[in-house]
Amino acid sequence: MKSSVNEALKSISAGKFKPVYFIYGEEAYYIDKIADLLESKVLPDEQKAFNFMVFYGKDSSMSTILQASRRFPIGCDHQLIIVKEAQQITNWDQLEGYLTHAQPSTILVFCHKYKSPDKRLKLFKTLESSANVCYVDSPKVKDKDLPAFINDFVAHQNRKIAPQAVAMLVENVGTELETLASGLIKVILSTDENALISEVDIEKQIGISREFNVQSLIKALTEKNLVQLFKAVKYIEQNLKTVAFPMITGGLFSHFSKSLLMENQADIKEYGMQSWMMKDLETTAKNYRNKLPIVISTILEYDMKFKGYKNDSVPQEELFKELMYKIVFL
Repeated sequence: MKSSVNEALKSISAGKFKPVYFIYGEEAYYIDKIADLLESKVLPDEQKAFNFMVFYGKDSSMSTILQASRRFPIGCDHQLIIVKEAQQITNWDQLEGYLTHAQPSTILVFCHKYKSPDKRLKLFKTLESSANVCYVDSPKVKDKDLPAFINDFVAHQNRKIAPQAVAMLVENVGTELETLASGLIKVILSTDENALISEVDIEKQIGISREFNVQSLIKALTEKNLVQLFKAVKYIEQNLKTVAFPMITGGLFSHFSKSLLMENQADIKEYGMQSWMMKDLETTAKNYRNKLPIVISTILEYDMKFKGYKNDSVPQEELFKELMYKIVFL
């Protein structure tokens, strides 16, 4: 049965579970949040050794997953099975038979990230309508919704944040919620629990500053302003401890992805962006005509390198220089 993210979180928090969860969409943050909540609510830690399993779509067949799902829990009411990277599963047709006779003591969770399934297939129509299934779409958050997300996130930690600090985050982080949430947690843990989170806290803990921020970097790349890019590189070299590279790549990915939509003549007014943002997107689409897919792919490649994937020795400031060069001169 189709459900919103908030409806799914509310029912799980109340201990009302479905035999199957299919969580999909471009926004990985909410997919992980639902899966993490199930992991914390379904089983206490002492029962997880025999009743909690994690599969990965790339390495697991559907038959193996379903075989595990049909077993009974040991010494408790439920077993929990979470399938990560479910978007890499190919033989989905086998799941349809299981849905009609789902094991009621099993909670089977599919985390299908970064894209929607092929909804033309009969299976996904069944997932959407079946009473045994919680079918949740996790769409990409829009720019206009970021302030509400930030305020709600901070409020759930029993903290408050200044409007100026919210504006600074919105302008510089982009719509990568995982990166944004990680940065906010860092700020919350590093500041007095009774203090209002300020612009100074954001600058100090996340690495956004008035001298250098993601928005100014985007503008320099948009205009291919080599002087400003050189200044950005120098700032990075001198302030390595305060720079959050995943936050930079998150902001770049968000901007260039929207520019690609504009280049493809998509209507992006629904993102609720301000007029100056629209102008920058138009300039980017013009200056990087026909190269935006390669630019986006390059940003994702270096995002993984900043996080340590396939990068054992190259310093992050050198990776940053490489990324800037490749974006401008592709």
